[in-house]
Amino acid sequence: MLLILSGNLSKAPYVSFYEDLGSIRVIAWNRTGHNSKAEFVFEYPFSENFSNVWATLYTYFKYSLFVRNILRETNEQRIVIFNVANFLFLSLFCHRELKKRRVVFDLRDFSTAFRYYKFLVKILCKSLKTLNVYSSPAFVREMNDRNGVLVHNIQGVGFIQNDFRPLRIMSTIGSIRDVNENIEVISMAAELGFMNRIHGDGPALIKLQEHFKQNTIDIEFTGFFEERQKPELVHNADIINNYNKSDFNGSKLLSNRFYISIMSATPQVVNKNTYQGRLAIHYGVGFGIDNFKRFRENWSLEFWNEYKINCESLLKEILYQNEKAKIVINEHFN
Repeated sequence: MLLILSGNLSKAPYVSFYEDLGSIRVIAWNRTGHNSKAEFVFEYPFSENFSNVWATLYTYFKYSLFVRNILRETNEQRIVIFNVANFLFLSLFCHRELKKRRVVFDLRDFSTAFRYYKFLVKILCKSLKTLNVYSSPAFVREMNDRNGVLVHNIQGVGFIQNDFRPLRIMSTIGSIRDVNENIEVISMAAELGFMNRIHGDGPALIKLQEHFKQNTIDIEFTGFFEERQKPELVHNADIINNYNKSDFNGSKLLSNRFYISIMSATPQVVNKNTYQGRLAIHYGVGFGIDNFKRFRENWSLEFWNEYKINCESLLKEILYQNEKAKIVINEHFN
């Protein structure tokens, strides 16, 4: 099975889901300059901000040619393509090579501009007879895809449930993308006496660092981390910051932070105006930012035991859905 990423392997933990379906080979794009352990690596560091549209188009075109050469040299018949922009370029410039193979299109997240080229994505999916995999039910509805498969972005290796303890540290773990939302929730946590830790990098990191230089907030930036380090970072967190934008993409996604919170039974603060926020509040595995103070005041061993049961119940349902998805994907490949 050949997996075609649109970034570094170190930032694609969801790849582990496909390892359960057979041996995998990975094509990755080393955008950030960090070492990549993928078999095939396109060495072309590139900013995630994509402020220069023509530079973005050109680099995706170059990556497509890199992938096309690999497809011509390999006999792999099972292909998984991640990311919408990646799929668009590969479908156009590697169409002949993909047409004769079984293709799974793993959409992951949508960009705000997705609504403008959604029709083209649907045409190309139909042409390549893809099976489409989504990371959130809200994305399935956006595409109106009756045959779409839901695969939760969850990896259970190394995670253990945190014990009951006082709430003192709020951690933001993963890619740092939203500036205003992070400033809002971190400032509120600081007012309530929390220490804040930011683990990861991303397009919003520098702006956050500059903003909090002007404040006396107790905050620590630890930078990029390897996936193997994540369980320890989660174990040292009392609350997970999962407060994100409610824009076109943010209102629909289910983030990796949503799942690590559930797996570790660590409370998460969410935006109740997003799909994952409503889901977390409905199942009792998270709280809205407007209830931050009340949540802390109600925190007790009895409250935590109920919270842990809610996490275990939802996790069981999520894992069941992923097992069903593996059956459907295997049928498509075979």
